[in-house]
Amino acid sequence: MDGFFLRKAAAERPQLFQAITAFNMRYARLQPMPGSFAGLGGTGALLWKDADIRQRFAVPEFRGWWDFAHEPSRLALPDPQVLLRTCRYFSGAVFSEEISRVVLHGPLLELRGQLGPDLYSYAVRRGRY
Repeated sequence: MDGFFLRKAAAERPQLFQAITAFNMRYARLQPMPGSFAGLGGTGALLWKDADIRQRFAVPEFRGWWDFAHEPSRLALPDPQVLLRTCRYFSGAVFSEEISRVVLHGPLLELRGQLGPDLYSYAVRRGRY
């Protein structure tokens, strides 16, 4: 864990620090029931309440802490919809020149439909400069 990074994030970027804390708290409390017990339904839930059985069959709790000091690891923080949109804009930026050269009506409509109008217009404008 990079303590310097976490102190700096807490002081200068409180939203990032809150996201890191929320991510880690989500996994700190979990101790999932193994699939073999879950498949038993109510009986499995009753068995799982027994401390001896939990100790014998539980997956060890995650004791680490993700500090997200390495920027690419922060891709785990946003929800999947935001991440998908970000990836699409990145693709639009990378392939903008090629996208702006599509002139045939059929491929143009298909491309616009797949990208969406806002991303398509962004890529076309970016590709011309």
